[in-house]
Amino acid sequence: MTSTDAITTPVPPASVSRLTVHEGPSAFDALRAGWHALEKRDSRSGIFQSHTWLSRIWAFEAGPSTHMQLVAVHGQDGRLDAVMPLVIEKKLGRIGVRVMRFIGRGFSDYQDILLADDCDRDATLKLLADFIRTHMHKLDRLELTKLQEGSHLWEHHDRLLPQDIKRCTSTVETYDQSRYFPTEPDFDAYLMSLSKPTRKNYRRYWDRLNKAHQIELRTLRSSEQTDDLFNDLVRLHQQRQAERGQRGMFRSPQRIKVFTDLFKALLDEGAIRLHVMRIDGHVYNLELVFYHNHIATAYNGGMDHVPEVAKHSPGFIAMMKIIEEAHEDKQITKFDLGLGNEDYKRHIARHTQSLHRLSCTRSGIRSFIDITHTRLLAWAHQNDFVQRIYFSIHGKHTPNGPS
Repeated sequence: MTSTDAITTPVPPASVSRLTVHEGPSAFDALRAGWHALEKRDSRSGIFQSHTWLSRIWAFEAGPSTHMQLVAVHGQDGRLDAVMPLVIEKKLGRIGVRVMRFIGRGFSDYQDILLADDCDRDATLKLLADFIRTHMHKLDRLELTKLQEGSHLWEHHDRLLPQDIKRCTSTVETYDQSRYFPTEPDFDAYLMSLSKPTRKNYRRYWDRLNKAHQIELRTLRSSEQTDDLFNDLVRLHQQRQAERGQRGMFRSPQRIKVFTDLFKALLDEGAIRLHVMRIDGHVYNLELVFYHNHIATAYNGGMDHVPEVAKHSPGFIAMMKIIEEAHEDKQITKFDLGLGNEDYKRHIARHTQSLHRLSCTRSGIRSFIDITHTRLLAWAHQNDFVQRIYFSIHGKHTPNGPS
């Protein structure tokens, strides 16, 4: 490899797997073709490990304090067998804490490596483990979060996390969960799997909403003529987040542009659908749902709040209609409600999956300060009182507001 944006280990004979580390502006471009092929060879690949997702999400994280490292393993036949999308972040200013983590931690519901089903797994994992071990001598902390129980990293963490480096402490913990359900043979069978009160509420709310208002449900699967709908998505999402005292994902012009371009690209790839509910001719509810590798994953959306409509639980109805459509798609075997602990999820999804955090921390004052700072931020983020004070100081964050 001759690109100045990549650091490559010496190339061994073709019969041996090799590891390369790609850095700089052209790193994603250098791996594009092989990455897309690898997604099809990895039966566990998720939308949040896709090239389209991570290459655009990197726009939010690129900066003077972040250093991207796309760790790639090429098999004996030269094909790309694994990708570990990492970033080394320098935190806390002059303290200079160096933390290695995944790209997109703040935007992806789940994180993992890509690993081909047909690769030499032992050789590939050894190369990745050696890379992590080597870099731990230059880091204060390795932290990998949002790992599902079925992920590659969770299965192989005992082989990838360095256990015997001096002055390092490895930690494995369960810290969150999300809800999902396997799709039934049809939507009626799914309804029968729910509790009687949930079924009754769904039918009652749907009948009342239909009688009181004109309802139109539509699903978009391409980016054509979606500009107005994306404007509605931004407006409704920010409106709803402001009501909750939160900033929202579209809180700056840069975010609006990057996410709009990303969602359009995913629409054209068939990896996302935009579900629209119009009530009395006005866009009332929008939901973005990923459709990738036989899994439908609800990601984000926006909803208006009109009292005479809200009493019929239109958000619940909209999600149930999306679930009904997913059951009609016979390629979908699982519906994932994504992150978040909203009450409605426990009524419509009976299965939970734990999320795990893996970390390896070097003992020292810098690591102690960083961990204390991280825990304080996590507490503040989850404390409603603190969030409302922060929100009131910074004002209402509209799409043209501060970043």
